[in-house]
Amino acid sequence: TLTNGSSLDALPGDNPKNVRGLTGDLVVFDEASRVRNELIVAGFPMTAATNGDLVMLTTPAGAAGAFYDAWADLEDAEWKRVFVGVEDVSHYMAKTIATMRRRLGERLFSQEFGGKFLSAPGALFDSDAIDALFERSGDTWAGPIGGVSDFVPLY
Repeated sequence: TLTNGSSLDALPGDNPKNVRGLTGDLVVFDEASRVRNELIVAGFPMTAATNGDLVMLTTPAGAAGAFYDAWADLEDAEWKRVFVGVEDVSHYMAKTIATMRRRLGERLFSQEFGGKFLSAPGALFDSDAIDALFERSGDTWAGPIGGVSDFVPLY
């Protein structure tokens, strides 16, 4: 218990049953992009009961999952999105950044240090490559097979 009467509980993130039935004014998921979706879904009632806040801290881990959905759904104004790129962190030295870029390669570096959502792990096709095949005009997608109305990408 803290001096103001609040308490801080650190719970294991491997099973949604560990958090069901609990409430909190603030629920924080660290490495949220790597947390099972069911666990994040279980976190919503925890803060709904107190009108609290749910925070997801992470770097991307593919263009899928609860964190990606929350980040990518720009119509959901309830989320406050804060992006901190490697260039915004003053204690990273240029030499270290260059070393990490070389070790990881440009693709993984862009995810781990640049906050880019890559294709979901195990995806058969890269989502950027698929997007490059189509051109959007309003609600219509035009691609190699002609125009498609009301097309909803599955990734």
